Amino acid sequence: MCRRTIKIRVRRWRSWLPRKAIRSPTLVYYGVSFGIQAVSADVVSAYKPANWDQIPAGMKDPAGKWVALHSGTMGFMVNVDALGGAPVPRSWDDLLKPEYKGMVGYLDPASAFVGYVAAVAVNQAKGGSLHDFTPAIKLVQSAATQPADCA
Repeated sequence: MCRRTIKIRVRRWRSWLPRKAIRSPTLVYYGVSFGIQAVSADVVSAYKPANWDQIPAGMKDPAGKWVALHSGTMGFMVNVDALGGAPVPRSWDDLLKPEYKGMVGYLDPASAFVGYVAAVAVNQAKGGSLHDFTPAIKLVQSAATQPADCA
């Protein structure tokens, strides 16, 4: 068995953000929201990797300041036995219908990244963008009128 020691230095994003004059890391891995924040704070340089043109537009900054390494797909998980005969919801708007009152749960986007991913999915489906979360906020506010028990 071959053992190698790899030194990994982990730094919190906010620990180096305000100090852009100090030598910064060459490569960082963070969520898209931090990529956008880094561009706004002017603490990242452009870099376009090989096959740049094959990366979908929504997965990269047009100037090359950030690139998504992976993405996930958001979907509904439905316990059809709990629906009491109601149809399976097919859209975000369906979740607001009275027949689903008390059945819809979601994670807080401020404390769970999966909750943030759900908020982004809702927002994009409803016409919002990463710079304008108004559509997602409106849907979540409407859903809050019929809360569910969530773990």
